[in-house]
Amino acid sequence: MKDLNKVECNQLTDYIITAYNCIDYEGASEYFSGFENMLMAIHSNTGSEYDINEITTKGDDKIYAQMANTLRALELPVRSKRVISLPLEEKRDLAETLYGYTQASQEQLDKFLWIGTKRITKRRHRKMRGE
Repeated sequence: MKDLNKVECNQLTDYIITAYNCIDYEGASEYFSGFENMLMAIHSNTGSEYDINEITTKGDDKIYAQMANTLRALELPVRSKRVISLPLEEKRDLAETLYGYTQASQEQLDKFLWIGTKRITKRRHRKMRGE
């Protein structure tokens, strides 16, 4: 896109949006009793998406995929509904396991498992593994 002028860049952007758009506008408009009502709802909310107070963590987000892949490899629950509904003690155990395989930060583990776990230390983890 570096070699494209502004018009070509806009055309390419329009093409990508048109070709890869996954929204079923006809189906979505049924939720709003018509296309015009849907557009009004969309325009009424435009801009407020930045008001979401999301907790962010430093570092690469690839760690979340690594944690999910680790759970799959260990044949443990991966789907967020299952993980969220686990008892707190099981989530803490899962956090310990994930830390051992991924070295994810405490904040990343908390966010991934939807908990505020006890602090995981390398010494505590070695003790759990019998080292």
